Amino acid sequence: MLAQGEIGTFSLVNLILFKIFPFVTAFNLGYVILFILFGIGMYAVVRELGLSRMVAEFCAISFTFTGFVIVQIPHYDHLQTFSYFPLLFWVFLRMVHHPKSKIWLAAPFLIAQQIFSGHPQYIYMEIVFFLMYILLTLRTNAKIYWVLFGKALLILGLTITISAIQLVPLFEFFLHSDRNFSVVPRSSGYAFGMDLSQFIHLINPYIGNLQNGIKDLTTASYWETFIYLELFPFSYFFLR
Repeated sequence: MLAQGEIGTFSLVNLILFKIFPFVTAFNLGYVILFILFGIGMYAVVRELGLSRMVAEFCAISFTFTGFVIVQIPHYDHLQTFSYFPLLFWVFLRMVHHPKSKIWLAAPFLIAQQIFSGHPQYIYMEIVFFLMYILLTLRTNAKIYWVLFGKALLILGLTITISAIQLVPLFEFFLHSDRNFSVVPRSSGYAFGMDLSQFIHLINPYIGNLQNGIKDLTTASYWETFIYLELFPFSYFFLR
């Protein structure tokens, strides 16, 4: 179970909460903390981009309670891992806007906490996101590439050092898995994909299932592609 990682053995939040509080209380407080991390992180990102406090507030609430986040509530380790992403993005932006700042030293700690939380797939998604962001927004500033590359190597080294206590058993577990070098089926790669027909759920959340066209609330893909809750952030915007 430790090697598999999803119980979040070394997560700092888990270590503190489950040490102090009873299991049920600690589990629920964990959700409170991760939602706070979502909001604070996104607020900091938007402010770093130079937008107003009202816009930052709207983006923070929209991101925190977006449909993707809400329907992932049953997956505690998923959300806990992903909750560090906005703060990590803020650190990245500070690195770009203030190259001499030491804030990049927080990145290894944040990434290590993501590894300890137990869902490393989000880290891969973040790497893809940051590479795309660099290519699309920093293409006119070649100098920043070398600065970011140098710091990325340092961040990688520090992250591996901090999180080795989880990475080593995780790697051993990977070597013993019968899927460690197998090719993921193409059908799995397209599972739960977004489709234009999905947006009809904004009108009525119970208009069938995207996979077979019938209402079937027991089908997992229905909830994996559910976006009706996206209405709430926009409703808040107009009320605001």
